Amino acid sequence: MSGLDTVPDDIEAAWGTRVGVGERRAARVGRVERGRRVLMEYVGRTALVVTGPYTGERYRFDQPGSRLSVDPRDQQSMLSLPMLRSVAI
Repeated sequence: MSGLDTVPDDIEAAWGTRVGVGERRAARVGRVERGRRVLMEYVGRTALVVTGPYTGERYRFDQPGSRLSVDPRDQQSMLSLPMLRSVAI
C-alpha cells in the first residue's frame, strides 16, 4: 500500500490495469459506505448532472421530480444546490 491510499495495490491486479488515485478512492468509498444511501429529489426545470464532490460519482436527474439514491458523504454539498432537496424515506 502507498502512503495515503488505503486500497491495497492488489486491486490493480484484480482490475487488470493501473489505477489512479480517484479510482482507488472510489474503491475505498464503495467498501466503506456500501448500502448506506440517502434519497435526493430534483426540483429544477430541465435535467441535471451532478458529480459528487466526495465520491466522484455522477448523479443524473433526468427531469423535474427525479429521485436518486445518493451517497451520504455527497449529500451536504448537493444540498447547497437550490434545485435539489433531501427526501425522507
